[in-house]
Amino acid sequence: MANVGKGQAGSMKKTAGGGYFMVPAGPVQGTPVSTPATSDTYGSWVEMIASTSAPIYIVGFTLDPVGTTIEYVQLDIGTGAAASEASVSEWKVDFPSIDNQAETVTFPFPIPVATATRIACRTADQENSVRGHLVALICINQSDLVDL
Repeated sequence: MANVGKGQAGSMKKTAGGGYFMVPAGPVQGTPVSTPATSDTYGSWVEMIASTSAPIYIVGFTLDPVGTTIEYVQLDIGTGAAASEASVSEWKVDFPSIDNQAETVTFPFPIPVATATRIACRTADQENSVRGHLVALICINQSDLVDL
């Protein structure tokens, strides 16, 4: 434990400055991200933010299946210009009780995103009809994560 809090690689961190924030900016439930009318297929990319103002980490997301009874939703997070997004993370959220409750997922490792980068998301589920899901990303500026 000698390296903890001493600025060494792998040391523990804490938030500083602005701390965590949501994309889209709150207070809102999220950005509507629709699935296509084909099951188990991703829909179109939906822009979450046109350009980051600083280097950030995406540390998690919230996903609300918006009143539908589904078994799962898969979320794909991408970065890059419209029509040339590159996937940086895929996550599956199961709804085993089909309770329609929003879920929050915290990533085990943050996703780094550079300054001036566009972020988009797309979703898939098992339905053969268009479904809208509300998505919000949980982020922090890289400069707001400092050594303990």
